[in-house]
Amino acid sequence: MTLDNFLPLFLIAGAALMIANAIWGFRDGRRRGRSGILVAMLVMWTFPLGVLLWLLFRPDLVGEPDPSADPDLELKRRANQGRL
Repeated sequence: MTLDNFLPLFLIAGAALMIANAIWGFRDGRRRGRSGILVAMLVMWTFPLGVLLWLLFRPDLVGEPDPSADPDLELKRRANQGRL
């Protein structure tokens, strides 16, 4: 395989890896309560250093809100059952 054949494959594989990392960064940023677009840009534009920085300094996961902490929970339950 000559360099003329290898270079396009190498560029395509590199571009696919950068796009996959941007998608991962977007989803991971959203799960952690940050702007997915900003994280995706950081990861893609500073690849591969951006991936390492995000892995080192990313915040904890943001949990789902506790439904029992909602003061209107009983009212919403009755409204959904048609018993207001």
